[in-house]
Amino acid sequence: MDAILSSVRLRQLAESWLNEDQPALDFGALTSDGIAEAKLFCKQSCVLAGRPFFDAVFNVLGCKVNWDVKDGDLIEVEENSKKIVAKISGPCRQILSGERPALNCLSRCSGVSTSTRRIADITAAENWSGKVACTRKTTPGFRLVEKYGVLVGGGDPHRYDLSSMVMLKDNHLDAFGGDYAKAVEKVRKYAGFSMKIEVETRNENEALAGARSDADIIMLDNFSPENAKRIAKLIKKDYPHKIVEVSGGVNASNVHLYCSSDIDVISMGCLTQGYPCIDFSLKL
Repeated sequence: MDAILSSVRLRQLAESWLNEDQPALDFGALTSDGIAEAKLFCKQSCVLAGRPFFDAVFNVLGCKVNWDVKDGDLIEVEENSKKIVAKISGPCRQILSGERPALNCLSRCSGVSTSTRRIADITAAENWSGKVACTRKTTPGFRLVEKYGVLVGGGDPHRYDLSSMVMLKDNHLDAFGGDYAKAVEKVRKYAGFSMKIEVETRNENEALAGARSDADIIMLDNFSPENAKRIAKLIKKDYPHKIVEVSGGVNASNVHLYCSSDIDVISMGCLTQGYPCIDFSLKL
């Protein structure tokens, strides 16, 4: 999985995190001469994710990381216990310099992957063949980490940024007078044949207007499960090639209610917002 990540981008991110944590002097480093080895402990059950980011931090600092687990592995930890998952060796002061930035990445990325796996398991139990996706509701500067966590957890990263796919949201369409067909036509003219276009809709009339346009994907935003499934069925009846996405207000407690053969994608902001971080620690 880490092959999809740019080594240049990983180094840039690692350097930015280290610079944030140590912009000037670190007087604590005076106590940490010599070469050392540290153990990385996982203190709660999780789906591990974030190895490339953890490694990148210590690579910048000239340290070596040896892992006992892979991204995507389910780590089971008993209550009030902990498990060694990796060892880091190198200059002691450099290990201590990288400790917090590296742990921040790992705990957050693993939190995302664990939450995503939980949602994916719920939808799998419904025999639903669609995709669970995240959104662009990510932590500023941390999007790559969180989107990677979604992938490792078995979810879909959706579009990475504004240039990955065109999404005409309610504000775009309101600014254009609400004419879905003309809005999509204008964007299609310049976006090119390879770019997918999605339209966000808020009610049945908008959803059907969006389906009649040249949009590739119709998003049903903040629809109840009953309405979402009913309108998705109407769209698929006349436009079977259109992708139907449901978003807004979907979470672990109600995602099963949206599982339908007429719904292709369920996107959830909660996958990258408010996720619980996983507890890791590093000890010399």
